[in-house]
Amino acid sequence: MSREARARFLAFASSAGASWPGNFRDFNGAILRMATLAPGGRITTEIVDDEIARLRDAWRDADIAGVDRGPLEDVLPPERLAEIDAFDRAQLAEVLRVCRTSPSLSEAGRRLFAVSRARKPRRMMPTGSGSTWRASVSTGPSCAVDKPCVARGM
Repeated sequence: MSREARARFLAFASSAGASWPGNFRDFNGAILRMATLAPGGRITTEIVDDEIARLRDAWRDADIAGVDRGPLEDVLPPERLAEIDAFDRAQLAEVLRVCRTSPSLSEAGRRLFAVSRARKPRRMMPTGSGSTWRASVSTGPSCAVDKPCVARGM
């Protein structure tokens, strides 16, 4: 980051006009966006000015709507959020919450799909001897649980 860009961003960040309703999340998101958009990894004053304008727009829109900022505002620009229905926003916000509080993406997936995984129909798998099959959540012919089954075409 150039000295001028740093000075400009810090002046804005510590000014009375910077409300930072998301506290560190907003600040961290701003730095991350600027670093991502920086050509050659160097944050310029133009990038800082664009980010300041984006933050002011987002904060103004939130103030006008009278709503608290949520996790979606941290990852999506206001123009993209405007394209998403309120129902979908609620679902996406929950997915982000689960992902952020899970120790791994695998655990997040287990938490997000716990109900549908529990309801998933059980399938039958060969036990290794003849035509006897056992219940499994893996692939295989569909047979009644605890009933012998003959594999079709085997």
